[in-house]
Amino acid sequence: MKYSQKGSALIVLFIIIVVAAIGGGAYIYKDKKTEAPQGGPSATIDSVSPSTISGTSANTKSLSVNIIATTPAKPTGYTTIFGRTISVINGKWSLSIPQDTFNGFSGPYKVEVELENSSGVVNVLATKIFTATNIPSTAGWKTYMNNQYGFQVSYPSDWEVVAISEGNTARVTAGFYFGPKGGNGYINGSIDDSKWAIQVFPKDAVIKTPGTKFTSGNKTYVIFNEGLKPELFSTFLSSFTFISI
Repeated sequence: MKYSQKGSALIVLFIIIVVAAIGGGAYIYKDKKTEAPQGGPSATIDSVSPSTISGTSANTKSLSVNIIATTPAKPTGYTTIFGRTISVINGKWSLSIPQDTFNGFSGPYKVEVELENSSGVVNVLATKIFTATNIPSTAGWKTYMNNQYGFQVSYPSDWEVVAISEGNTARVTAGFYFGPKGGNGYINGSIDDSKWAIQVFPKDAVIKTPGTKFTSGNKTYVIFNEGLKPELFSTFLSSFTFISI
């Protein structure tokens, strides 16, 4: 009888030890699992300007960056006005924004950095709101008006305008050049390289000058930038309008 009780006690003790060992092993395994690094893709938006958006990213070689107009000036509803898939290089990414991206829209704007996984699900990694104060406006700018050629345009108040009758082999009728005072003079028959320009051609001219083209009546107007403050040029371009002659 004593042997039987002692044997039973040993069996119970053995079972307790086994259960404890299994439980402890399960706890250790579970604890290690929760400590494992997640390692998912991530991104930040560090800098936003009218010409460039940049940031950092980890655990992905590419991502998508979209600019959304949250308060459009035109009744088109909230919409993505620009977006690109770009590469991440050494943990950093950067997106150049075309000069006319914000034309016809007003802020605030939203930047979204996204990544689509293998299942087709799009995950938003980062967002940032930036207001209209980030986008150059024509507040305080001067207005240049030309009744002869029927247009007006705004330009920085501390700049000057040089107007020239061209009449050269390119059939340019007239040119209007904008730049900082003292740096946009007419020198030896040419304008300094750094400038904003509006050139007027006959409508039927063969135009090789690159730029944004507008046509009114029998004339074509070409507007372009030669290396001067690209972050402001889109505002200059969007202010160009025709007026009654």
